[in-house]
Parts: sequence; C-alpha cells; structure tokens
Amino acid sequence: MRWQPGAWALSMMMLMASPMLAEAQDSSEVRQKVEDALAAIRDYSIEQKDAAVAQGKELLRQLDQEVGQAENQTNEAEGEAKTQWQTTLDQLRELRAQAGEQLTELGDSSAEMWDRVKAGFADAAAALNQKLKDLTDEPS
Repeated sequence: MRWQPGAWALSMMMLMASPMLAEAQDSSEVRQKVEDALAAIRDYSIEQKDAAVAQGKELLRQLDQEVGQAENQTNEAEGEAKTQWQTTLDQLRELRAQAGEQLTELGDSSAEMWDRVKAGFADAAAALNQKLKDLTDEPS
C-alpha cells in the first residue's frame, strides 16, 4: 500500500485540532500542524477523490465532537456567559453546515470542478477549525 501524505496530514489535523490537545501542547505548534494538514487536503488529485471524501467525513466527525464540547460549555454556562456561548455555538453550527455541504459537493464533483470544490471544502473546514481555535485562545 502506498503512503498518502495528504491522508496522513489530514489525520494528524483531526487529532491535533482537539481543544484538549491544544491546551496540553503549544498552541502555535498545533495551529501550524492544522494549517499544514489543510494545505495537504488542497493537494489531493481527482484520482484520490474517494480518499479525500473519506478523510473529509472523518474530519467533520472529529470537528462535530468539538462542537459538542462547545454545546456542553453552553449548557453549563449561566447568565451573559451562556448568551455568548450560545452565539458561538450557533456560529459553529452554521460553519459545520457549510462544511457538510461542501463535502457533499466534493463527493459529487467532476474532474472539471475538482479543484474549485476541493478548495471550497478546505476553506469551509478551515473556517470551522479557526472558530474552534478562537475558543481555545479565549479565557474560559
């Protein structure tokens, strides 16, 4: 079996994107690894479409877990903090929906549209990841 650098990098991104890991490791190092993984996604060819979609599904599954952590924070918060968490949670859900739509387009994309659709998914996943990063950077 041939090693797929893009698949490995995306797998690393999913592991490193966890807020708990971000707290345990140097945040700037984690962010760099995530950015590197997103860049690797952009390098998938149309011949790697099935692998890209599979990795995209796994990525969203992992990010869904992190959105779930934000939901837990929202449920535990009170007063103004709860309002702020709810706003953030709504934004995360919107970004997640956009990423899901882009992943569906990725799976349905033709060779002619591959690069545009692939970039759309990577951008949507990056936006969701950035919002989750912002949560780890804010004081609780």
